[in-house]
Amino acid sequence: MSLNKNNIKIKNKDRSNKDYEDLSFKWSEYDTGNIENLKFKKCDIGESNYKNLNFSKVKLDNIKCFNSNFYNCNFSNLFLNFFDSRDCNFENCTFENCTFENSCFRGSTLTRNKIINVSFADTDLKKINIVNSELINTSFVKVDLFMSNFKSTIGENIKIQESNVFFIKMQENLKKNVVFEKC
Repeated sequence: MSLNKNNIKIKNKDRSNKDYEDLSFKWSEYDTGNIENLKFKKCDIGESNYKNLNFSKVKLDNIKCFNSNFYNCNFSNLFLNFFDSRDCNFENCTFENCTFENSCFRGSTLTRNKIINVSFADTDLKKINIVNSELINTSFVKVDLFMSNFKSTIGENIKIQESNVFFIKMQENLKKNVVFEKC
């Protein structure tokens, strides 16, 4: 059964230590609150705005969050499986020590983000735009990067393995720091 808690506006509230399963939180706004140890399972958190949140101690399992905006959010020390965030905007966010498996960022834009020690595996990254961001120790394994764009992005120690890289756009200074294997 799917319950709806749509169009919620939460600012500076403590939402920690709560469990949500099979719920819809569409069209909501979350700004600067405590979400520590929050657990979402099989939830739709799409078409929403998230600002100034630390997702590092949040459990996200089998999540849909299409067409959402994330500003100044921290995604650190996370393992995300079936995280479907197509057509989202991530701006000034930090992704550090994360693993994304069987996930989707298709058509999403990542602007001014830090992506450090992150692994993308079996993930759909078609038409993703990574703009003015920093990639360090990042791996892409069995991902689809078709028509993806890495614009004004810097990086070091980047690996792309067994992936679709057709029509990928990447400036020369970034390409020097990328190892392509079996692509």
